[in-house]
Amino acid sequence: MISAIVYGRNDNYSYALDRRTALGLNQLALQLEQGRDEIIFVDYNSDNDVPTHPEALADTLTSKAVELIRVIRVRPDIHASLTTPGPPVREAVCRNVALRRVKQSSEWVLSTNPDCLLISRSCKTLGVLAQNLADGYYGLPRFELPRVIWEQLPRVDPVSAAKQVLSFADAFALAETVRHYLPEIGYDAPGDFQLAKTEVLGDICGFDEAMSWGWHVDSNINARLAMIYGQLTDFNEASGGDLSLFHTEHSRRISPKHASGRAEDSEQKFVKQIDQTVPEHQAKDWGFPGETFEEFPLAMPPAKRVIHDLVRSSERPEPVSYTYGPETFGALPNAPDEHIAAFLIDQFAFEAPGTKVACIGELESENDRILDWIRSAELPIALIDKGNPNEILAKADVVCLLAPTTSNEARAPAYEKAFCDLIDEEIKRISAGLPVRRVVSVNTPHSPFEAPFLDFFDCAMTPVASRVRFGEIKKDLLSPRVLTELFEAGPAGQWTSGGLTNIPGEEGYFAMVRQGLVPGSWRLDYTVGVGFAAQGKVVLDIAIDGDGMESARIGTLVPGRRSGSVHFSSGVDGVFGGKFECRIWVNGKANAVLREVTLSRCS
Repeated sequence: MISAIVYGRNDNYSYALDRRTALGLNQLALQLEQGRDEIIFVDYNSDNDVPTHPEALADTLTSKAVELIRVIRVRPDIHASLTTPGPPVREAVCRNVALRRVKQSSEWVLSTNPDCLLISRSCKTLGVLAQNLADGYYGLPRFELPRVIWEQLPRVDPVSAAKQVLSFADAFALAETVRHYLPEIGYDAPGDFQLAKTEVLGDICGFDEAMSWGWHVDSNINARLAMIYGQLTDFNEASGGDLSLFHTEHSRRISPKHASGRAEDSEQKFVKQIDQTVPEHQAKDWGFPGETFEEFPLAMPPAKRVIHDLVRSSERPEPVSYTYGPETFGALPNAPDEHIAAFLIDQFAFEAPGTKVACIGELESENDRILDWIRSAELPIALIDKGNPNEILAKADVVCLLAPTTSNEARAPAYEKAFCDLIDEEIKRISAGLPVRRVVSVNTPHSPFEAPFLDFFDCAMTPVASRVRFGEIKKDLLSPRVLTELFEAGPAGQWTSGGLTNIPGEEGYFAMVRQGLVPGSWRLDYTVGVGFAAQGKVVLDIAIDGDGMESARIGTLVPGRRSGSVHFSSGVDGVFGGKFECRIWVNGKANAVLREVTLSRCS
């Protein structure tokens, strides 16, 4: 039995990753026997809220490939636990996680990459040929397949794709063998086809996880295997096969691993000077032996099972219809529970098992029914919506912020308090160096609750029909903010080549800006240019919710720049209500131009 191990991440690495991976996995599946062999795909460090890479492209895989693939998901927290610097995907860790978890009946391991096309001219498959192999370790030369060729291959028809590749290879002499200067390594880029006994790879404790940059991981394992077997053997020479290995060349887009000046693991240390088969530092703990990773057959991933189960329980409600405009602002018709639940399930379907989702805000009956739908979905998450709100927030991994389903009321106290508590908690996390959390806000689009969310959270502008906004708190909320470019011209202002200035003879505000502010103490530093004006007056004032709070008079008798500071405090009204405003007023006899305004939080 053969266990083919591959790895990847749902990040479109380098160029057209989905296409390259589908082409490679479909060809690999042709070389293996369903029901006996397996493909283990280690999905490493994909973001928690997206599907694994195999799930994302499953519709472009053949049914045989889907049946052969087992997915093992390695979450970002595992990657974050690694202490050595390196790229977002660690090859040695990925391969070892797979190697630790092959089926007990596995006899051979093929370590390869998902963007390689393994093709046989005679249709003698790897699975058949390997049955007659003697103990040893085997390799194949890698042939490069130009982008212009692999881009037009049919992903879902691997037989036709293989014929086309062989035709192009003959026409353009693509079967160019590049050997490695060290015979124990065999060929250049040996990691695209490395076949060895499962037991032996386990005995030498897999791939060396001290190699964090990915270069020479494959050469290192070959050098260690050479201490047992002497040197690498060509697979075709040993088996009588005619397999060709084609790599979908993808350097058109420069990836970090293939950039000039890239970081590499030391070839001298990890290849040329190898003197033992087992890396001492990982003799016991290679491949995270004590970790229980999420694992599932690609034929039935968890998210697919969840959504299909919910479809069967739906009562098929009527969809709502409305005009997206001023008349429906804050008054969208209530969507069916199933509708909102579908978009919430979309937010949580790929979370890690045990993820704690805090539900805060307006927990009235309509929202409670939606939460009932989420509970019935058998998602891997745990909803927390009962108890002290601060305690709920403190132990949450993700936050679900529930706004009122209708917003006819001028204010929503429970929601506003929950919103401010959430901001306060996230600021504490930033100050403590902890990662910020994803926040999903329900009933937010096209409502009075949308503007505050956009002020404080970096988020996608999701369609209004989703009834959801989601994102993470802005990490620069506590950093000084230069507001200069955010000012707008007031009734007495105009934009000129020299900047934002007042209109001569006009009295009123010539510059103003509005911002949502975190509660606390603030300092505003300003610089305004003024010209000579014996009776001119320039006043900078700060207000929250339209009420003047602090102001500074700027002298105009002597031309030049005037700088100063204004201190003020902001509370809940700096988040909701009228927000913070900074305005610069002229009396119609002054000449003034805005130079710079910076806002800093004092506490």
